[in-house]
Amino acid sequence: MRADFRSLPTLILGLCLVGAALLIFNLWSLHSIADDAYISFRYLDHWLAGHGLVYNPGERVEGYTNFLWIVLLAPLRAAGLEPEVASVLLSLATLPVLFWAVFRTASSLANSRDAGWAAVLLLSGCASLARWAVSGMETVLFAVLLALANERLTARRQHNPASSLAFGLSVLTRPPGALHAALAFTAAVFGRGAEEPRRLRPLVGPVLLFLMFPLAQLVFRLAYYGAPLPNSAYVKLIGEPSILIPGGLAYLWAFLTSGGWTVLAATALVAISRVARSWIILALIAQVVGHFSYVVWVGGDYFPFHRFLVPALPALAVLGGVGLQATVERVGLRARWVPIAALALALLQTAQAHRSSQRVAFDSVVTTRREREQVAEWLEAHAPEDATLAINAAGLIPYRTGLVAIDMLGLNDRH
Repeated sequence: MRADFRSLPTLILGLCLVGAALLIFNLWSLHSIADDAYISFRYLDHWLAGHGLVYNPGERVEGYTNFLWIVLLAPLRAAGLEPEVASVLLSLATLPVLFWAVFRTASSLANSRDAGWAAVLLLSGCASLARWAVSGMETVLFAVLLALANERLTARRQHNPASSLAFGLSVLTRPPGALHAALAFTAAVFGRGAEEPRRLRPLVGPVLLFLMFPLAQLVFRLAYYGAPLPNSAYVKLIGEPSILIPGGLAYLWAFLTSGGWTVLAATALVAISRVARSWIILALIAQVVGHFSYVVWVGGDYFPFHRFLVPALPALAVLGGVGLQATVERVGLRARWVPIAALALALLQTAQAHRSSQRVAFDSVVTTRREREQVAEWLEAHAPEDATLAINAAGLIPYRTGLVAIDMLGLNDRH
């Protein structure tokens, strides 16, 4: 029996298979463990060896910003898995949760599963998401927790213990989780959605539950490291805005010109949606704008494929799915055009990403990683056991050699 692709369910299945192939292609072609991941691995191994959460034994400096990620890796590492394998497996295991949350959120907001499938397909073509899912870093876990928080907000149409729990865990994964939570709570207070009256009482419980997480982390930091913020925060706080902001704008422009404009274009269409003034939509828009503004303020990141922007991609995909649904309804086209348009944008995004300067930069990073492996092998064979490294790239080489290391960028060093 031949498949009837005029049937919407069959068409959706075919489109999702193409989207899955697109995601797998990006995962496979962009797989490489980032140098910074080895900083977390070093903290993890020292913790499991009984030295504590430290970069160098005897020196309590919080050079990581992903506490929950290290905690989740600990049982896998204790079971004997190499951290490179454990971290990638953990990220890949969270991807289905991410796509589920995005599907549910967009479907609920637009009251249409077609919008949900469109959001999923838009996300499947995001090369940046795939790159950081196989990087060994916590980026995708952070995005998943934010997506889960927004899914719970949408499902209940109000802040609730589940959404506060997800936002709280996101703060333990990356500090900007606090920004997302604050913007979501603010949208609930000032949003004009008819389904959400302006009152503070229903927010008290969720806000207090959320605050337990950053406050507990603050207490831990003060007690263990003697500082209220991770060490990297102080390094970034001394940066010059006149230098950081232009760099951040260039970072954002590079994202748009390497395929990111496709998701942003779909997102812009949400303005014509019948739910455009819902406070949930406002909360998602506020999180995207707030996150992008934060990234510009700190000057972006030096890794290719825009690590800092990945946490905003699920919200962008949701808004894009709702926007495409609204556009198709407005022009009177059949529902099948919603996922078709999303897949076309996803294909375009992937094609542009792999033809951009980001792909060239990624290939250079892979080459550099191989060279660092060679340096680490030489040092393991020739460096004295009591040698001290002074190094800028404080990840792979110090991790492989196990030598005491001075981080010349200051992220893992008080000075």
